[in-house]
Amino acid sequence: MDKWTFRLLLLLVFSIPAENMFVLPGFGTISRIIGLVVVVAAIGFMCKKQGIRNLGPVQCFFGIFLIWLMASFFWSIDLEGSKDSISIYVKHGVFLWIIWEFSQSENQQMQLMKAYILGAFVPIISIITAFLQGLQSSYFRYSATGFDPNDIGLTIALAVPMAWYIVTATQKKVFIWICSFYVPLAFIAIILTASRAAFVALIVALVFVVSGIPKLSMLKKSLFLLLILLSGILVAKFVPAYSWDRLMTIGSQVAEGDVGSRVNIWRGGIEIFADHPLMGTGIGSFRTSFESYFGIWVSPHNLFLSVMVDLGIIGLCLFLAIVAAALYGTKRMDSLKRKMWIFIFLTWFVGVMTLGWAHRKPTWFLIGLLSVQGAVQVKKQEEINGVATKPFP
Repeated sequence: MDKWTFRLLLLLVFSIPAENMFVLPGFGTISRIIGLVVVVAAIGFMCKKQGIRNLGPVQCFFGIFLIWLMASFFWSIDLEGSKDSISIYVKHGVFLWIIWEFSQSENQQMQLMKAYILGAFVPIISIITAFLQGLQSSYFRYSATGFDPNDIGLTIALAVPMAWYIVTATQKKVFIWICSFYVPLAFIAIILTASRAAFVALIVALVFVVSGIPKLSMLKKSLFLLLILLSGILVAKFVPAYSWDRLMTIGSQVAEGDVGSRVNIWRGGIEIFADHPLMGTGIGSFRTSFESYFGIWVSPHNLFLSVMVDLGIIGLCLFLAIVAAALYGTKRMDSLKRKMWIFIFLTWFVGVMTLGWAHRKPTWFLIGLLSVQGAVQVKKQEEINGVATKPFP
C-alpha cells in the first residue's frame, strides 16, 4: 500500500505545475482532488503500520508556525480570510508530512523531481499553444489556462535547475533528452509570458546550467550546443518583439524604483507592519488590512511582506526558520546536488520577492523535498562514521 501511496504522491506532484488548468466545478483543482486521495491512502497505510516516522526539523518548525498562524485567527481583522488561509496551510502541513513519510530513498526523491518537470511541460505547451492561436491573457502576454503569467513563469523556472541536474547526474537516455529539451522550451515559454520577475528568476536558474557545462561528457556537451542552436532559431522565428520589449524594461523599472507599481504596495505593507509589528493583523488579512488603510484591494506582491503583515515578526521568524532548516540539509550533500538546491532556492527567492507565494504548493513542495533529501545525506554520513545503529527514522 505504501507503493500505491507514493505513486499517488507522484501524480499529485505532476499535477502541481498545471493545477489551475484542470478545475472540476464543485470540487476545485485537479491537485486538490488527487491530494484528497493521497491523504486517504496515507492515513490507511499509517493505520496498518501503526506508527509514523520521527519528524524532522522542518516538520517541527512548520508545526510551530501552524500553531502561531491558527492563533492569529483570534486577533485577525478578516475572519473569513483567516479561515480560508488556515485551511490551506493545514493542507500544506499534511503535504510536507506525506513527502517526509513516503519518499525516504534517493530514487523516490529523484522520481518526485521528474514528476514536477514532466508536469511543468503541460503549462509550457499551453503557453506556446496560446501564442500560436493568438490567445493573449493580457496585453501582448500569454499564459497557461487559469494561470497568471507571473505565477506560471516562476513555476516553470523552478524546474530548470532540476532538469539540468538530471541531465548531468543520470545515465538514462530518455530522461537526458526529456530534461535537455525542457530548458529551451521553458526559456521560450517564460519569454512569451513577458513576466519580468520570472525572466530574472530564469536567468538565475540558467547560471546553474552554464556552470555545469565543463563537467559534461562530450556527448552531453554536443547535445547542449544543439539545444542552444535550436533555442536561438525558435526564439528568433517565433518570439514576438513586444515580449522582448516588456522584458527589456526591467532595468528602467528598477532604476525608477517602480517595479510595476509594486514599490507603493510594499511601502504601504511596511506601514501596516509598523502598526502591528509583533503579532500582525492575522493570517490571510493582508488585502483587507491594506484596503482599510489605503482604500484599495491589492495583493502583497512579496512573500516575506505578506507573512510580516499577517503574522508579525514572530511569524516571519518561524517561516524563515523552516526555510533555514531545509537549507541546512544541503551541508552534507555532494557538490552537484548542493549547487542544484542553492540555485533552486535562489530562483525561488528572486521570484517571490514580487509574488506572494507563501500559500502556493510549489513553495512547500520544494521545502518538503529538500528536507527529505537532507535527511538522506545525514543518514549516509552516520553510516559512514559508524554512528547509525537503527533504521532510518
